[in-house]
Amino acid sequence: MIVTLNEKELEANPIAVDEWDHLGAFLKARMLNELNVIEDRKMRSERFDEIQNRDYGVNDVLVSKRRDVLLEMLFLVFKNNKGITKQNVGDLTKDEQFIDVWRSIMKESGIEFLEKEEKENPTENSQAEGG
Repeated sequence: MIVTLNEKELEANPIAVDEWDHLGAFLKARMLNELNVIEDRKMRSERFDEIQNRDYGVNDVLVSKRRDVLLEMLFLVFKNNKGITKQNVGDLTKDEQFIDVWRSIMKESGIEFLEKEEKENPTENSQAEGG
């Protein structure tokens, strides 16, 4: 699919099943790498086992809310575009249309986001109006 971000037309490739596996492994590796900040040896060992013994899938990647994971996702989606690197792919998030574009890419990748319902409950409205 072709999208426009930062006034450039870019080819955006949906994230494939094997790429979700890569992203899960990427998340796991990042989490394991960060364990060195835990000073308590027992706690660090327990946390290591928890992380190591778990597979991280699509849902884990999406709810991680980690910038490093988002940048990896962005790179996978836009890597076929000239000039896109792991170092500059984050600049795409500065476009005010980024969220809408990202949602459409995720939809093409098989991910649906739930929309918040902004309207009031219709039965409450009719009761307030005397109906």
